[in-house]
Amino acid sequence: MYKIPINFDLDSTDYNVKLAFTVHHNGKKIYECNHINEKKHISLFLEDDSNTHEITWTMSGKQGSDTKLNEAGEIIKDAVLLTSNFKLDNFELGSKLINNSYYTHDYNGTTEQVKENYDNFMGCNGTVSFIFTSPAHIWILQNW
Repeated sequence: MYKIPINFDLDSTDYNVKLAFTVHHNGKKIYECNHINEKKHISLFLEDDSNTHEITWTMSGKQGSDTKLNEAGEIIKDAVLLTSNFKLDNFELGSKLINNSYYTHDYNGTTEQVKENYDNFMGCNGTVSFIFTSPAHIWILQNW
């Protein structure tokens, strides 16, 4: 059975904060790191065992004290996770990832859950969802 490669870079803006990161494929955990304390290149292979694939990645571990505000209430320092160079089946997705993903979070417990466009930036504990169909290269061509 063909395995679909996915690759991306993952980084944190504050290595002292214990931000955790997990990846699931169709509900099955395929990657976990309990503390992003350095830039990481993530390479995973997805079982191509269904027509529709959902990849989710979740940030957890962020506390309210991990965001520093100035007197005007503006963020001056924050702990966030950043993804970049996302490749699906060896194709760089770029804006196609952003256009086909959403980020669900609750502003770290301060609001009801919201669903927003994903922009390679996770500033709150929450989950990004990206859905595509296989064969992946056909999905990429159809969505380019």
